[in-house]
Amino acid sequence: MAIPRRGVITGPLPMYRFDPLTGFWGIPHAERMIAFEGDNGPVIRIRHNSQGNRDREFSSFKGKRNFLCLGGSHTWGAFVRDGERYSDILRLKTGLNFMNLGHPSLGLDQICITLTEKTNQYSPEGVVVEQYPWAFHRVLTSFVNGYLKPCFYIDSCQELQVHRLSPLAKYKVYRNVVGTYQALKKELSEFKNDIDIKSAYDPLTDPVFLLWKQKYYEYGYELFARIAKRMSEYCVRKKIKFLLFLTAHQQQFLCSSKSELIDYHLPLEKLRLVLSRYHVPFVEFAPALLAEHEAGKPVIMPDGHLNAYGHAVVARELKKELVQREWF
Repeated sequence: MAIPRRGVITGPLPMYRFDPLTGFWGIPHAERMIAFEGDNGPVIRIRHNSQGNRDREFSSFKGKRNFLCLGGSHTWGAFVRDGERYSDILRLKTGLNFMNLGHPSLGLDQICITLTEKTNQYSPEGVVVEQYPWAFHRVLTSFVNGYLKPCFYIDSCQELQVHRLSPLAKYKVYRNVVGTYQALKKELSEFKNDIDIKSAYDPLTDPVFLLWKQKYYEYGYELFARIAKRMSEYCVRKKIKFLLFLTAHQQQFLCSSKSELIDYHLPLEKLRLVLSRYHVPFVEFAPALLAEHEAGKPVIMPDGHLNAYGHAVVARELKKELVQREWF
């Protein structure tokens, strides 16, 4: 097969399609060669199993102890080959079945629905949920990559509720019309709060790091923590072990910010506060990742995704944490 240009995707199928529960999900048996932007290594072959996940067939694990790995593109393994992700390493190091159900661009809201409505068939003993601190605000977004998604909200009685997808969301025209409206509505809300992430965006001055613009994001942090609490409580009811872990985002690897009013550790600090308030079991791997990161041996790709070494660090730290919590 000819090697494609950098940044292009080749293959007979798209990798994702509409899903009535989460908005979008992997296409079963899809296979493509992907050249990630900025990747200097070989093009990576991506394969989905019969359930649309980037992993081996789950049916081959019958009779083994199952542990689910849920998350976004870090868990899915952007930039890394099969076998290099933290879930693959844990499977090898422990002899237990760590099943990868990560998908790019999934927000914690979609991950919550995945846990409560897509995973019963696996009878998991434990669930680990990866979250990239910068991406907490995905819970405020209802239109992603051309797909609508279910969204949680806090009602007037301070109860957590969810807007489910309309059956019409399977139609692209409907998604585009409603999605455009939702995107404009979100943009207007940001404009009213003096936030502009559409034009001349600079990741070093992203509003989530600006101390004077945090009032706008307070609801997002609260919503994130409420969703995490729902996941934790669901696992308690089902007698499933649960742990959420936070990685480090690209900007945290810089020595300093441009101003004392810009704090690249702010999302992690805010998440630590709200998750603790709701007694959600969580652990931070930013200290380990930052300590291991060196110019000649980085743990992330230029865009902030974990590279193979970063996955190895996460696997090592996660294994220590799970042993300490007596998961196995």
